[in-house]
Amino acid sequence: MGGLGNQMFQFCTGLNLSKRLNTKFTIDDSFLMSNLTSEHSVKRNLDLEIFNIHSRHFFNGIFRGKINPITRNFNKILPVNLRSYYVEKDFNYDNNILLLNDNTTIEGYWQSYKYFDGIENEIQEAFKFVNELLEQSQNIHKEITNCESVCINVRRADFAVNSFHGTLEIEYYMNAVDLIKSKINSEVHFFIFSDDIDWC
Repeated sequence: MGGLGNQMFQFCTGLNLSKRLNTKFTIDDSFLMSNLTSEHSVKRNLDLEIFNIHSRHFFNGIFRGKINPITRNFNKILPVNLRSYYVEKDFNYDNNILLLNDNTTIEGYWQSYKYFDGIENEIQEAFKFVNELLEQSQNIHKEITNCESVCINVRRADFAVNSFHGTLEIEYYMNAVDLIKSKINSEVHFFIFSDDIDWC
């Protein structure tokens, strides 16, 4: 299920699908509630709870485990519009999602804005914080909104010791900064968020 960013992508994709199919949707958070782990997994919480998202979207219970291997494999040979279970192929946009019907379970990260293009207003409403920001965070938020800003997230702590994910060298970030400056303007302000500020 991933962390906050991945959960936001998943929520947005489910929301857009439910609107297109005129049906309700729920997020299976059983992976977070269980002790399922692998060498590549990182322990997560249901971070979406910080937002203005109604609890009906969450399903607490071991659901994913009930989709047995036979069902998974059988669904792979069915036409997309007849599947009750659909797994994201890779990290590229998959337009087969437009062929899915209601009462379908989808599994993946869905990391493309195309999965929820057109419902920006509803997403912004859903992603309002339940609690007010701390004073320090309010000050940073004010700085960000009062200038041409770009936020850079540098994740290192857990990835630094995870050979599957790994980390990026400083040159990657410097090249990204140069690219953004060339596309926006040289006066853009960069705000860096990280779990390893000393390295940044």
